[in-house]
Amino acid sequence: MRHFIILAAVCAAAISGCASNSTADAAAGDQVAASGEKPELVCERIKTTGTRFTEKVCMTEEQWEAKRAAMQEGGANSTREWQRRGKMANDIGSPTGG
Repeated sequence: MRHFIILAAVCAAAISGCASNSTADAAAGDQVAASGEKPELVCERIKTTGTRFTEKVCMTEEQWEAKRAAMQEGGANSTREWQRRGKMANDIGSPTGG
């Protein structure tokens, strides 16, 4: 159950990270459209949780890097939060804690 909560937090952080980068992606897309060049797409097969099937996802290399960075940041944030909450719970039961 704890793994599911951490996974959900990472996914939420990734989604919010993608939302914050949408203006940067839109600006990059406008630059590509203005130059007339078509960006090279990199496709990966992503396994969907709860099924045996995979989904083909295609993005530019810059978009993949932004997604990886957002997921890594979200994972680090959720780990810090989990550790902070664990420390607080341990402090409550200790003789010196609140």
